[in-house]
Amino acid sequence: MKNKALITTTLLLLAIGIAGNIYSYLVGPLVPSEFFNNPLEYFILNVAIYLAIYQLIKAGTITKTKYWHLLNGAFSIIILGVLFKIQHWVVANYILGFGLGAIVLIYALRFKNKTQKRTFDYLKLMWVCSFFITKALVLNKIIGQEYSYFSVFILIITYLYFVFTINPNSKLNRT
Repeated sequence: MKNKALITTTLLLLAIGIAGNIYSYLVGPLVPSEFFNNPLEYFILNVAIYLAIYQLIKAGTITKTKYWHLLNGAFSIIILGVLFKIQHWVVANYILGFGLGAIVLIYALRFKNKTQKRTFDYLKLMWVCSFFITKALVLNKIIGQEYSYFSVFILIITYLYFVFTINPNSKLNRT
């Protein structure tokens, strides 16, 4: 199992990040900060999330399709929007919203054109849509940052489903 260490590390970081966030919610933050209520737990959870996303992309087939190039273009638009946001230009939110919406549309189009749709594909679609739509709504201050935990919850479910059923190294894999 070549990915065993990476999967174990990701699962451990997810568990620590979630436990730390629950502890901070119930008791209070371990380290007070102006920017985050729980900076350590926030950092650990984000590292775990990015590791999980990396593993899902690496194991997927989207990098071998024409949609990958379209997604790269949408990510470029988001980077441009972030640069505009740093400069405090008025059009930054529109550019970011367009880039985030483009990712949702591209991924939904890819999902629609797939011939075989499995539970894992539905979970990934739910995560992509919830993550990018939530980010666009938080960016425009329509909803609060706390709603982004919904997409984290869907990502964790998707990742656990991947680890225990889809992963070729999984003992539970029956395909």
